[in-house]
Amino acid sequence: RYLCHTDNLLKLSSVFYILQIFLQDSTKNEPSRWRNFSTCAIVKCRTGGGRVMSNYGIFRIKKYDGGAVRGIEKHVQREASSSRTNPDIDYARSSKNYNLHNRYQGTYKQAIEKRLRECGIEKVRKNGVQMVELLFTASHDFFKDKTDDEIRQYFQDCYNWACSKYGIENIITAQVHLDEYTPHMHLEFIPICRNKLNARELFKRPLTEIQNEVYKNVFKNYGLERGESIE
Repeated sequence: RYLCHTDNLLKLSSVFYILQIFLQDSTKNEPSRWRNFSTCAIVKCRTGGGRVMSNYGIFRIKKYDGGAVRGIEKHVQREASSSRTNPDIDYARSSKNYNLHNRYQGTYKQAIEKRLRECGIEKVRKNGVQMVELLFTASHDFFKDKTDDEIRQYFQDCYNWACSKYGIENIITAQVHLDEYTPHMHLEFIPICRNKLNARELFKRPLTEIQNEVYKNVFKNYGLERGESIE
């Protein structure tokens, strides 16, 4: 589950590579951390000889209520020494991970509470979205010939776009993981809109429009393809 799906799919040697992300605004029968998250499918084709024709930028959005925040923090910050749900993590390489956003050193919950106080927000719905995760990555082959500095710059550009889009003051962390099969970045932020906690307002536009923005402002600059979206 969760991120291990991303890496496992990127390692498949079949004709199509598919990254699936789902949109469920209210799934009462699912655990809270799986509620209300958005996604698309990105498909890569191989030639008959097995050569990848193109590399694709990959962007995912997930929304979490307050009850899910701690579990996500444990995964992103690598607080455990092993994982039953993601065997792809190589904890011997976890020291190579880094955070592009070092403005706040407390826990995710503390960061959320601090930002809510700054905005004068006192009441929060128990099942309301308190944190949104943006996951940025690309086809595995895209990173193969990149230096560490080039990989960092790619994620820096993704981070800069997110800061301009959702406000640097609302970002909790931007953790780059290099200890799995494909480098990727988890960017967690608080969905503040007009001094209100309002993820619905922030993401009322079709997901494809947001994906197009990321493509035009980041992915296209690296020669990555847009891919196909399924909502």
